[in-house]
Amino acid sequence: NQPRSTQEDLVNDLKAAGTIVTKKTIGNTLRREGLISCSASKVPLLKKAHVQAHLKFANEQLNDSEENWVKVLCSLASTQLSMFGGGGILPMTPRTPSPPSDMKTWKHTTKATKERLKKKHIKVL
Repeated sequence: NQPRSTQEDLVNDLKAAGTIVTKKTIGNTLRREGLISCSASKVPLLKKAHVQAHLKFANEQLNDSEENWVKVLCSLASTQLSMFGGGGILPMTPRTPSPPSDMKTWKHTTKATKERLKKKHIKVL
């Protein structure tokens, strides 16, 4: 059982205590302190039928070879996923194994990192 307060509740509590703040100020302050806000899900994300279908699929795939799973993961490289509630679409790429020790690795400097992010079309300040 987690106690929950809305920004409106906090505004009213502070107003009763004699301090006037806006919901925007409360949201900014909470974010600055590392807290995030979210809305509780009104319904379960997966219904019982979905859970059963997932379990059935997983049980059918238990004995698949590693090569088959590599094919599946590589086929997902061009798949785009939509995150719950985010509205954004993120490209999913399979993880590559770490390079051998004699292979040249990235130099982790601020400049190099900014250049890599710009190549991926990510805005950098």
